[in-house]
Amino acid sequence: MALHPLLLCCLLAISLCIFQAQGSRNTYGDCCEATKDVPFQNVKRLRSYTIQNPQMGCPIPAIVLITKANRGLCYPPDSQTARRLMKVLDARKTRNSRRP
Repeated sequence: MALHPLLLCCLLAISLCIFQAQGSRNTYGDCCEATKDVPFQNVKRLRSYTIQNPQMGCPIPAIVLITKANRGLCYPPDSQTARRLMKVLDARKTRNSRRP
């Protein structure tokens, strides 16, 4: 008889985890809410980039440049500065992947 309450508690815990995971997808915690096209010259401070879009649950499209200090710099999708820095990061990634 003690098995039924334990089983019920496990099912409840699993259900809560599933609902929390589904709900967290649309939060704007990791999304840019505004963009700004500012000059950025120090490419050595950049680690990577990501392209944000509304399909990800974010409010606006953006290019997010991520610094080595783990800060996101939000640029508009048509920013020439961001596109240039993305090319530099892609070249760096390709160059580093060829090393033995």
